Amino acid sequence: MILEILVPNPIYNTSSIRFSPIFLVGCSIATLGGFIRYKCYRELGRLFTYEVTIQQNHQLVTTGPYAYVRHPSYASVIASWAGMAVCLASPGSWLKECGVLKTLAGKTAAWLYVGYGVWGTVTAVARTSLEDRLMKEQFGGEWNKWAQNVPYRLIPRVVLSKLFANAPSRTGMHEEHWEGEITCDRTQGEEMLSQCYRQGIVGARECVLDIIDPVRT
Repeated sequence: MILEILVPNPIYNTSSIRFSPIFLVGCSIATLGGFIRYKCYRELGRLFTYEVTIQQNHQLVTTGPYAYVRHPSYASVIASWAGMAVCLASPGSWLKECGVLKTLAGKTAAWLYVGYGVWGTVTAVARTSLEDRLMKEQFGGEWNKWAQNVPYRLIPRVVLSKLFANAPSRTGMHEEHWEGEITCDRTQGEEMLSQCYRQGIVGARECVLDIIDPVRT
């Protein structure tokens, strides 16, 4: 009965399920994400919460994973989700080889997983801006010094903004003119992304730069 559920279509050969290189890459990414998340738990200790808040006797944590990016916990969650998606969608995976994606239940589950991952990623990215603002207000110069030493929000030692340096805006302006044109308000936390969406692809580009580039505020 279990096999009938796991392999809904008998024409699919379960012997084709295997560990492909892509599957192993996805598994490695997911495992690394989980390990980093665990290290973040350990580093934050009592300061870890699921809410964006300042606790009593709050301290600015700048060690462990936080010595490389300012929001490693969110980065690890995104990495784990992406890694699992690669595992499930890779050649040789059960999901690909057993025909479950041909069923309505399989398609529904797959889209729910994708939707949840996208929602979680957007939420995490929005929270980075909100947390930065709160930490800056709370710790002032201490936060500024940390942000200078650790300028990356999610991706360490990678400045992808160079890839967008010559991308034209709606008015044909280049990077040096964008700061005045774009109005993605980073001081309003979770409203940032909705503002970017209203501005279309140009606003989205600025939000990407705000995430991966050194402190732009």
